[in-house]
Amino acid sequence: MKNVTILGAGASGLATAHFAQKQGWSVQIFEAAKEPGGRMQTTQEQGYLVEHGPIGWLENEPTLDEVCVDLGLEIISSVASDTHRYLQQNGALRPLPQNPEAFLKTPLLSWKEKLRFLSEPWADLPEGSEEESIFDFSSRRFGAGFTEKIISPIVRGLFAGDVKKLSLSAMFPAIQKAEEKHGSLMKTYRKWAEQGSAKIQTVSGGLGQLAKTMADSHGEAFHAECIVDTALFEEGWWYLFCQGKQLARTKNLVIALPPKQAAVLLREYLGTQRSVLADLAGNDLISATLAYSRDGVQDSCAGFGYFTDPTRESPLLSVQFIHSIFPHAAPKDTFLFRCLLGGPSHPNLAETTPQDLLAWAQDEISLALGANEKPLRTWIHASPGGVPQYDLGYNKSVTAIQKKLAHYPGLFLAGDALFGVGINAAFRRGAELAQELSRPRNEVK
Repeated sequence: MKNVTILGAGASGLATAHFAQKQGWSVQIFEAAKEPGGRMQTTQEQGYLVEHGPIGWLENEPTLDEVCVDLGLEIISSVASDTHRYLQQNGALRPLPQNPEAFLKTPLLSWKEKLRFLSEPWADLPEGSEEESIFDFSSRRFGAGFTEKIISPIVRGLFAGDVKKLSLSAMFPAIQKAEEKHGSLMKTYRKWAEQGSAKIQTVSGGLGQLAKTMADSHGEAFHAECIVDTALFEEGWWYLFCQGKQLARTKNLVIALPPKQAAVLLREYLGTQRSVLADLAGNDLISATLAYSRDGVQDSCAGFGYFTDPTRESPLLSVQFIHSIFPHAAPKDTFLFRCLLGGPSHPNLAETTPQDLLAWAQDEISLALGANEKPLRTWIHASPGGVPQYDLGYNKSVTAIQKKLAHYPGLFLAGDALFGVGINAAFRRGAELAQELSRPRNEVK
């Protein structure tokens, strides 16, 4: 029997376990937390379905479709699409333009900024091969005004990142390749807009139910509340320990842990790359979810939600209209808002009291959406490490980490710090790892 041990039961660890088991591998999973899923956790109470981390995945993902079919899970698609968003500017919510014509009409940009945007086909190409930040790339192609008013709040709201630090080639390699191939991005803009209108999907019961069902499918091979604090490699075998007690021995080890935990576990083998891996972790993110009576909110609150104004001092990054995205997640007579707080300008929000976090969220909803009553219910959830930041130099760092660990056969890496952000990327990596494991050189008899 072929054996593989997986550390971490987040999205990538569970996906790897699922696809490896389908290919005939005997799987063991060790998870430090009480429940599987990592950031995929869901609270259900009094008719509300509240996600602690991501709310779903982008549709048309074959790996997730396959998992849900295998496990008999019902897929639910969002009513509001991801593109039906707004941008906040000077206190007002403006529709996010979806095509060049809409950018000409939007009040988000001045006429000078609109003309600069339309001149994109004649923008200068990059000089040399120096890596560009998202800010530098977007400013070169569309102008600084467009970047600050459109790109910055979107990237900040989606990835909790700083456009002046994030690497374009690491975050959006397809955009860089499109420029290299076509020169102008306008030629591919409409295609991206169509792809961007994809819906968000989840399962009945939320992402926490997806994680629980995946973990349960492994029976006693899933070990919760089991912290592996030491990994030793000797004579082709990996030995795993918890406080000196051996838990497992395996020739195939998948590390699907957050970057800081992975760096500690592999400290003996990373050398100087230990701090590089640990530093890939992002700042902590906080989700504040608030339920209101529909009669107590002036705005209609239709669509996906909005990105907040980055020029303000608020730690709010974005607000999602959960009741509009997934109507089943809230009673019909209520609005359910999820506010994301954190990012590079507020890195220590985990130390802030829940009362202060809720106060920020309530002030935002009151000012932006006209909520004149107190919320019916509130929930606060923290995501330690937030969204990994693919800053300038990221690709070189990942290459150096992988090169350092390539000396240890049977060791495989997963997780959003190294293989793409989001549930889609995590499940694709899981499927890829199952294929890598099945190569003859890694088989264990």
